[in-house]
Amino acid sequence: MKFLSHPDFLARASHEHDPYAKSSRNNISGQENEVAKFPVEVAKFEVLKNVYGDTARVKPRPRLVNQFMALLIKRFHYAKRHWGIMIAQLVIPFLIMCFCFASLQSAQFKSVLGPLKLDISSVYGKTDGFYYQEKPNLSSYADTFQKVLESNQVTVEEVPEPTQYALDYGRKNLAKYLKTFLVGGAIDKDLNGTVNLTAWFNGEPYHAMPMSLLLMHTAILKSISSDGGISLVNAPLPQPMGGSENLSVIIQAFARILAAVFVPLAFSSLSAGFVLVPIHERATKAKLLQLMSGVPAAIYWTAMFVWDYMVYSIICILMIIPYGIFAHHVFFGERSEAIGAALLLMLFHGWASIPFSYLLSFLFERGNTGFATVIGMSVFIVAYPNAFCESVPKEDIEFHCDPSNLDRDNPLFKCCKKYCGENCLNPTYPIIWEDAGCGREIFALAFSGIIFFGILFLKETPYWTAFFRAARFRLQRMKKPLVRQFLRQESVVEDSEVLQEEERIRNMTATRCGSGEEALLVAELTKQFKNFYAVNKLSFGIRQEECFGLLGVNGAGKTTTFRMLTGDCEPTSGNAFIQNSSLLTDLKKFQSYLGYCPQFDALIDRLTGREMLMLFGQLRGLIGFGLLQMVDKLIKMTDLAKHADKQTQFYSGGNKRKLSVAIALIGSPPLILLDEPTAGVDPVSRRKIWSILSQARNNTGAAVLLTTHSMEESEALCNRLAIMVNGRFRCLGSIQQLKSKYGQGYTLIIKVKREDKENIQKVDAIKFHIQSNLQGANLKDDHQ
Repeated sequence: MKFLSHPDFLARASHEHDPYAKSSRNNISGQENEVAKFPVEVAKFEVLKNVYGDTARVKPRPRLVNQFMALLIKRFHYAKRHWGIMIAQLVIPFLIMCFCFASLQSAQFKSVLGPLKLDISSVYGKTDGFYYQEKPNLSSYADTFQKVLESNQVTVEEVPEPTQYALDYGRKNLAKYLKTFLVGGAIDKDLNGTVNLTAWFNGEPYHAMPMSLLLMHTAILKSISSDGGISLVNAPLPQPMGGSENLSVIIQAFARILAAVFVPLAFSSLSAGFVLVPIHERATKAKLLQLMSGVPAAIYWTAMFVWDYMVYSIICILMIIPYGIFAHHVFFGERSEAIGAALLLMLFHGWASIPFSYLLSFLFERGNTGFATVIGMSVFIVAYPNAFCESVPKEDIEFHCDPSNLDRDNPLFKCCKKYCGENCLNPTYPIIWEDAGCGREIFALAFSGIIFFGILFLKETPYWTAFFRAARFRLQRMKKPLVRQFLRQESVVEDSEVLQEEERIRNMTATRCGSGEEALLVAELTKQFKNFYAVNKLSFGIRQEECFGLLGVNGAGKTTTFRMLTGDCEPTSGNAFIQNSSLLTDLKKFQSYLGYCPQFDALIDRLTGREMLMLFGQLRGLIGFGLLQMVDKLIKMTDLAKHADKQTQFYSGGNKRKLSVAIALIGSPPLILLDEPTAGVDPVSRRKIWSILSQARNNTGAAVLLTTHSMEESEALCNRLAIMVNGRFRCLGSIQQLKSKYGQGYTLIIKVKREDKENIQKVDAIKFHIQSNLQGANLKDDHQ
């Protein structure tokens, strides 16, 4: 036999006012037992040294400079323990840019075809040819030429007249004439006795002429010496064929394609890394706690941007290295303005893309490709045509600019400064407003950064919330007739104490503004999700130095109430007040009065416990020795001395709860919200936390609102308790009042041996015996 436990007590109080629970109970006929008042021993916990010191009542005044520095220090600690992200942000863009420049360097001015060995048999295969000799005494030359042709897979035929033979060959089969009839030779002697060797070739195949000359010269060499040979290789000049206009188009198109592919990829990977910290802090509620500590959203995002932009600028400076290695002639030396324009564009890209990443962090997505594209599409297409002359080898420039080789149709003519005159290459300055420059892109990036910062700051202001609240209100009014049909309506008997509390709150809100003498005043707070109320017109007040306990089964609405009070979610209707601050109209100031320990620990995993306390202490306005003293005392009181300098990601669940409680207490906020603060904490540490909470109430006048599942904790801390069922208070009062009203009777648990479980007669006999000797006993459960 045992006394009524806290779960039994909570279930009975909940069932007493829950019609759905009532209908599901398995009651046995009989009268209810008379009220049985029983004593419960109040936990006696250890009284510990005051952690607040003699000056606890002095309210710290946060300074924006201190808060800003604290946020920068936070990012420094986070970065120094998370080198992987910074290395990835540097190495990946660096390698991508190196690959981009290497591709430009290797293919910038080269033909698609490589060097070609002009060997007729390897290029065209088996072909036909001829030779003609005017006099018999020239037969030695003719025989040598014939052997050379046959060695190159040319079918040779001696002809009496070359011209007529070629015409007859083409008349018979024109297709064969164009493809296989390629070379020939004629040998004659003039009146002076000079031997004339004439190389014949087909003008259709592109390489027939040099091949025919090669064969004839090889025959001459063979006639002089049986050893040796001649080979011919065609290596294209290092520039494409065509005029200057086509060359410029090719260069710009090639640079544009490479830049449009690789540069966005490089800088997107760089900027995408800046969404990780905002997403982490938003997902873990660490950002919410920092804003609740009194930090303006503008300071929070400005500190975030300053650190990220500093890292981004350093990486951009290092990114100049690929420019110098692979394209020194394009971006340095005489064309040094190009690297300045490239660096300026990179910096402005960071100005625009980093706040854009912050906005995308609210959607848990990434994307900066659109911004990064402008770097490649503007600098590269200007810089590479400007550096055309510098990219051509010096000896080629000297050769083509020699007066004997000058050709105005040659693309290199515009590089001959002594002769080109008005046709010389005129470099375009990169930072200009025209289409050829990048001035428009710089302006667009600068303006985009301003717009994105404006949206980011606006999103954190009450005006943004008010706008969506008004839009939601209008939408609800339109849907109200339809939604009302599906909303679950409850007919319950309200507790008299709950009705009195609601009436008291209505009178207070009607006669005064703010919370008055109450530490917290909640007036008809409501949260509706689709077709049900998570919290339904909740009204209560918490007095100064009072500890108010909020109890209820899972899904009763406790956590939703906390989320609304902390600004994590917006109420559908109703309001709350702390002093003269309203939850709806002055959320930032309302939040600054709160210390909050959420249900799930809102810790930054790369920071140590000491660094977390230092951060929130500085955000609350503590500085100097007072900050260090408070942090040391809280560490000692929460038994975290051995773990204070470990990263919080390595903390156990219990130690994380201790640290979360310490964060809620630092800075002595006037109202402390604790969502199951001692869940998972060992008994000794639990009592120490109770002692700290009691000191916070006694020394600073702080009020406490907590949720718990521990009756011992409720009795140790709470002056009043309220039990929530389906978003409403079902009972309200002191612990003794609730026990007297709902804590009636005893619970009897009977266990039988395993072999007797299947003996129905024996089990029925036990039930009959209990009902016969304990009048009014109700069977609550029967299971194996």
